[in-house]
Amino acid sequence: MNTQTRKLEQGAVNINTRIAAVYKYVALSILMAAFGSYMGMQYLQLLQGMSYWGFVIAEFAFLIGLIIYKEKEPLNLFLLFGFTFLSGFVIAPLLAFTLATDPNILVNALLSTSVAVGAISLYAMNTKRDFSGMGKYLFVALIVIVVASIANIFIQSSGFHLMLSIGSGILFSFYLIYDTQNVVNNNFDHPMTAAVGIYLDILNIFLSILNILSASRD
Repeated sequence: MNTQTRKLEQGAVNINTRIAAVYKYVALSILMAAFGSYMGMQYLQLLQGMSYWGFVIAEFAFLIGLIIYKEKEPLNLFLLFGFTFLSGFVIAPLLAFTLATDPNILVNALLSTSVAVGAISLYAMNTKRDFSGMGKYLFVALIVIVVASIANIFIQSSGFHLMLSIGSGILFSFYLIYDTQNVVNNNFDHPMTAAVGIYLDILNIFLSILNILSASRD
């Protein structure tokens, strides 16, 4: 075995190790979010009025805490689980409404998200195209989506909401490519923060698909 072959094999091992380290936390995050959604649907009365926004604020507090204390064990794991649990908890009203309206929408959204995330991740890991320079453009697009979503709270346009859902799905698909390539290329400061980025991409893709399917039904 020549030196070049050994280097290539060692590089593949390093990439696989990084991917395993990050996706271990992604899987745990998804499981904790699913548990949070289940608990939220059992206690929907807690997710009404000002108490709902209290949980949203707590969710962001856990996220900020994780970013600050990502290196501090086991506090970082507690913050990760707290954030992902609450991120699932606060979407429980939407999931409960969807289940009451048409359970097939939720099932189809979960299946579609699984297929989309798998395909996008495989593309990101195998393409020779470099998406590392997309970060600033994706952030600008995210700000536009957020501002437009806030505006639609007052406009209350179902057509605009559908357009935002489609735009959000496309945006976070590109974010998933960007974040996955950062993991492959070792462009992250800690496996947990990399995992949170990918988890949020997956969550937002799921919510976008759920909204699109719900709008299509209407």
